[in-house]
This record gives sequence, structure tokens and C-alpha cells, in this order.
Amino acid sequence: MRPWLAVALLCQLGLPLGYAWTTPAFEGPDENDHAYYASHLAHRRSLPIVLRSAKAIGGSPWDEASLGHHPPLYYTLLAITMHAAGAPDTIPSWKNAADGDRPTHHWRHGYDEVAPVSAEITLLRLLRGWSVLCGLASVLLTHRLGRLLVPTQPGVADAAALLLACLPQWSFMHGVLDNGNLASTLGLATLVLLAGCAVQGRVTRARAAALGVTIGLALITKLTCLFLLPVAGTAWLWLLWRDAPRRGATFGAGMLTLALTGLSSAWFFVRNALLYGDALAVEAHRAAYATNRVPEDLKWGWLFGDFGPQLGTSLVGNFGWMSLAAPWPWLVVVAGAALAALLGWIWRGRRLGAHPAVLLLTLATAALVAAQVLRFNWDFFQPQGRYLFPAAGALAVLVAAGLAALPAVPTGLRVLLGGALPVGAVATLAFHFAPAFAVEPGAGVAREYASMVAGLATPVPPERQQIEALEPADGAELTAPPTFRWRASLGPAARYTVHMFNAEGRVLFGTHEWAGTAFDGDHWPMPEAYWAMIPMGEELWWKIRRLPDRAAHESVEDVEESPPRRLVRR
Repeated sequence: MRPWLAVALLCQLGLPLGYAWTTPAFEGPDENDHAYYASHLAHRRSLPIVLRSAKAIGGSPWDEASLGHHPPLYYTLLAITMHAAGAPDTIPSWKNAADGDRPTHHWRHGYDEVAPVSAEITLLRLLRGWSVLCGLASVLLTHRLGRLLVPTQPGVADAAALLLACLPQWSFMHGVLDNGNLASTLGLATLVLLAGCAVQGRVTRARAAALGVTIGLALITKLTCLFLLPVAGTAWLWLLWRDAPRRGATFGAGMLTLALTGLSSAWFFVRNALLYGDALAVEAHRAAYATNRVPEDLKWGWLFGDFGPQLGTSLVGNFGWMSLAAPWPWLVVVAGAALAALLGWIWRGRRLGAHPAVLLLTLATAALVAAQVLRFNWDFFQPQGRYLFPAAGALAVLVAAGLAALPAVPTGLRVLLGGALPVGAVATLAFHFAPAFAVEPGAGVAREYASMVAGLATPVPPERQQIEALEPADGAELTAPPTFRWRASLGPAARYTVHMFNAEGRVLFGTHEWAGTAFDGDHWPMPEAYWAMIPMGEELWWKIRRLPDRAAHESVEDVEESPPRRLVRR
């Protein structure tokens, strides 16, 4: 292995692991909603629906999710991991940060995140491991793309891999939950496969099949991968034009790719069409996030105003929910490298020996992803650099190649500059990010507060069933909201939560976990709002659990519950 590639891989492993370990629960953008989607799949074994769409399509509000418009592949991996860890009914629980919390924190954090962290936080870190693996694969694919673009200069591939692995925002996002990480990997894999076809001047059946599966998987990971369709079409047109005698074989290979893409992904788009009347669920998504849409009279002002600076800043590094920018030297380094690379391409780009078809595909990827981000921000205020990450590998290779076109740099200076990137990236994590996001529960944090909670639908062993459920009676058939009553001799400090789920373990709610409602008495009158959302005619189960004292590092395995009891709403 080439030394600089080894350094890049070490950075890509170590930096995201560091962010995965030090980032508080859900402090990655939308991480709470990514966790919720995975939890929904794990314990309900069905896809969620788009937020606020239940009434229109005749569904249940319990089946809605904030990210219900996303395809499911990434979340399926997380759900399988939750099952493998024996925690399929672990749910995220979040509460907005309050006065006195750290200004970088978007959510409140409790004692479950103070070492030794809870089993649920350990599970969250395990789930984040998928992002770390995606990042490793992406850096390797970026290196391969660099070798295909400029085969005579292996240093281009080395530099591209190192630039990507040390970009602060890239490292941070690959340490938290985000389906975009898998989308970036699959998009890069597709680009590398297409570039390989271009270099060979033909496409084999095996490569055509691999392309069909990879594109299909990308499309059921995130819709930002739709750019792969025109990129693949561009590659096929070039192959058809270049090799006239093999046009029949090339056309057949293209049809194989198209068929496997459809087999891998078409079901999701058919489902959307049947549910929402729209294969991409665009209108349902617009309705769900209407408050975040760009007003018609602000569109041009937004795109030519704050959009560009915010996008650029968050591409380099803007951590958490865009609450902590990377140190300013990173902006200078990245902007300087991009400008120098552009000058290199203009001045001596032709001397690089770049493969023309691979260059075309790489430029098309960068342009189409940028166009998607612009189009998205025409509708919604979303100036987040991570939306450019499907083209991050392509951009890194273009920057590295442009830098290689500049006059030769002495070896010692190259080593100094290359070594400064990992040192700066590690320093950013250790001395800039970690102190700013450290968890120190304040006086206002309840001792039983937790960001993730396990076992909502899993009955505990009989010896821990020390709470007696009194009402409603087991098997009760009810026509009005009940009052839940229980008896426990667990001391005056004990507080309780009510869990409800169906026979398959599908969690409907946990009063404390989802609504922040804990009880220090012996009863709970169910509000009408809860009752209205309970499915009719279905046998449901409920139980009472004492909330663990997280400040004393109690876990859900240490606390008492009632035996599950049944009820039916008529």
C-alpha cells in the first residue's frame, strides 16, 4: 500500500471514530430522526410514511416519521444491527436544549451520556460504526478514481484520498448517523465502475450487472443519488459512440444494467406512487416541510445572498446543527487549494494526461450534484455542504489533479504540507470540537432523562415484575380513554412511565420516552389525544416501568415493571 494512502485511511478511521465517540447523542444534523427511522423499522418491520401524510392517505399518525420520505436501505442496516444487538425496541428520546445548556447543543443531554455511558448510548455508537465503514470505503474509491483519471501520476490519487479524509465536515458526518454516508459510497462506487468501463472502452456483462445493482441500491438509499442516472447515460453514449463494432453488445449491457437497477429499486418508487400519487413523494415532502420553503419573492435573493457562504462554510466544517464552525484556517486552506487547483487546470491541465472520458464523468458528477443542491435550495432553506458529499470524491480528485498540474513542489515541502492536514484535523477534533460539545448535565436535567431507551416492548423476567397493574383489567375492551392504575412499594422517589405496544412488539408510545411525561403517583388518565391515535379493534399490550436513575448509572435492566396486560379499543 502506498504510504500516503495508508495515512489517509488511518485518518479516515481515527477521525470519524473520534467524532462518533465524542459527539453527544443526536448532535449530528437530523441524527435523532435517522435514529427514529431505524427504530421504526427495527420494531415495526414496516416503512414509515411521510410526516403529516397519514390523514391524506388514510394511515396512522403512529406510522409517520420526519424522514419518512427517505428510501430505506441505510436504515435497514441499522435495524438489522439493532436486532443483532438484542435491542430492536430501543427508541430515541430527545428534548430541546434549554437555557444553561451549552450553546453548541441542539438537544438536552443527561447522565446516560456521562462515562460509563448507558447500554443505549453504546448501541448508538455501534450504529455510527456504519458511517465510519462507509467513509473508509469512500476514501478507497476516491483513490481508485484518481488512479483512473490520471494513471501516470499516482500522487494524484494519494492527495485526493488525504484531502477527503482530513476535511473536517467529512470526518464529522462520518462519525454520526446519516444515510448520506452510504449514498456517497454507492455513488462513488458507481462512478468508479463507469470510469473503469471508459478506460477499457467497453462494458462486460459482469460490470453491467454490478452497475445495475449499485445504482439500484444507491437509489433506495437516498434520492440525492438520482444524478447517477444521467451520469450512467453519459457513459453509455460515449461507449456507443467510441466502439461502433460493439454497439450491439454495449446496448445489451446497458439494458442489463437498467433491468437490475429497476429490480433493485423500482418497488420503492411504485410504493410512493400508490401511496402519494408521486413516485418521488415530492408533493408530500413539500407539504410536510412547508414552513421551511423559500418564499417566491426571496428565491433569487437567497441563492445569490447567504446561500453560497453558508454552503461553503458547512462544506469545510460546521459541526452539530451548524452551531460550531471549523477554525478559520481551514477555510483558507480549502479555498486556497480549490483556487490553486483551478489555476493548475487552466494553466497546465492538458499536460496531466487525464483520461478524457473519466474526466467527463467526474466533471458531470460534480456539476449534477451541485445542480441538485441548487434546485433543492430553490425550494427549501438547506445550505448544508453535506448535500455535496455524493460528489466529494470527484471534487477531491479534481482538486488533487489541478494541484499536480502546478510547478513541482520539493519533496520536503510536500511531506510538510501533507503531514499538516492530519495534524490540523486531529487538533480540530481534540481541541476545538470535543471541548465545545462535552456533556455536563446541568441542574435542570432530570436524573431519569435519557437520549435513547431500550426495552419498551420487551417484558422483564418474573422476578423483576414487582409493580402490580390494577386498571384497566387484563383484556379490557374500552370505548373511552382509560385511567391506568398501579401499585408499587418502591419508595417515594420512584417515578414511572407507561409503555404501549402491540402483539408483534410495535411500540405505540412511552409516556416519558416520547412525551417527557413521568409519574410519581399511582395512576395516569390517558389524554384524549393519545386515545384518538390508538388503532381500533387491535389487541394491544401495556406495562408500567419504574424509570431508572441514570445519575446512579441504573439501566433498564435494573428496574421493576408490571407484567404486560392487554386492552382493545372498541
